[in-house]
Amino acid sequence: MTDSFIEVELMGVTLLGAVNSPTVLLRGEDRILFISIGPFEAAAIGWGLEDEKPIRPMTHDLIINLLAGLNC
Repeated sequence: MTDSFIEVELMGVTLLGAVNSPTVLLRGEDRILFISIGPFEAAAIGWGLEDEKPIRPMTHDLIINLLAGLNC
């Protein structure tokens, strides 16, 4: 196994398959990676992409605010 990383770009979140499974689309240099996720994760990513805020802070918002408060 190699210790190298491949930079990817978030293309978006979509619904795929017969059951409309939420899926993240990541684009690398010469390929696209599909990652199946849950509906709540899809909603949170969608809000971030659309620069929208949910009614209540999410768990990752708490972590971001905590790290910002610690100057990390």
